[in-house]
Amino acid sequence: MNVWVSGTAPGSRNIAEKAIAISAAMAGAGLLTKLSIAVSVTQSLVQLFVLGLSFAVGMMLANIGSMVRYGFLLSAVGWLLVLLSLLGGQTGLVLLPGIVAGGLGLGVAHGRLMTGNRIVNVMSSVSALVAVLLIQANSAPGVNGYGFAFAVVIDLTLLGVVLVRIAEAERK
Repeated sequence: MNVWVSGTAPGSRNIAEKAIAISAAMAGAGLLTKLSIAVSVTQSLVQLFVLGLSFAVGMMLANIGSMVRYGFLLSAVGWLLVLLSLLGGQTGLVLLPGIVAGGLGLGVAHGRLMTGNRIVNVMSSVSALVAVLLIQANSAPGVNGYGFAFAVVIDLTLLGVVLVRIAEAERK
């Protein structure tokens, strides 16, 4: 099974996984930025800094071995922690463990996939960001709307797991 991106078969089989990893990171960062309305700006900047730092550390750790699938799984668990914290009424720095796990996992998934098409990455990131912001704005008032939007980020990371698993099964 080949993954088709924009109607053409990708030159590298990892282009879709890389696009998913970067778009999930951008969607999560966009949601954390919009969450700054509910929390202080300082806490939001700390959250974004921690997400960027954990993504960079994950990219460095990715050179150790082939852990793309596990990176996506770690990211899904991290964003699930963020989702559960938000649904429990917690905001601010309480979200940091989930943000660290989510960013680290996406960095691991993205780091090994260094080949790709920049146009596909930008288009997928913009579309994921617009989708989660529209879902958050139209689903429920207040913090409850973020639950539905972070669920989309979790779904993106789980889609990455499925695509990596399909690629692994094709190689066998």
